[in-house]
Amino acid sequence: MKGPVKTGKIGERVSVGNITYNILEAEYKTQLGTTTAPKLPEKRFLILRLAITNGGAKDVDLPMFTLVDEKGDTHQEVQDGAGVAGWLGMLRKIGPTTTEEGRVVFDVMPKDYKLEVSDGGEMGKELLAHIEIPMQFDTAEPIPAAGQGILPAGAPGTK
Repeated sequence: MKGPVKTGKIGERVSVGNITYNILEAEYKTQLGTTTAPKLPEKRFLILRLAITNGGAKDVDLPMFTLVDEKGDTHQEVQDGAGVAGWLGMLRKIGPTTTEEGRVVFDVMPKDYKLEVSDGGEMGKELLAHIEIPMQFDTAEPIPAAGQGILPAGAPGTK
């Protein structure tokens, strides 16, 4: 593809041709599977939960996904997603006017990435876009709901 690549953010719908992608969730894991027989990463597992919609009139075969880091280095997805609930698998055909939801897995260092997505076109001629995935970790501390745990200025107990 020539020219600038369209870029969106996690949680946004990003369309490439007739295909629309949305990263619904991103999380890092230190292992997959059970504690008795875990699958361990070389770095960390980054699991992305995606919704992919084919708005076209024909079946579309989607290629493997690629992450791109800030240096432009690329990282291919893990080919064995055993132990990941809802893994999309390796062969992905999405029917016309259909939405598929599932997970893909990467073995990467925790940092900011962009997921490269395509319209499923012919290799080298496909349309591409990127979806930004900022590095974030789940916090063990619950975030208070609006109005809970934070006192307004001037309330008793505040300075």
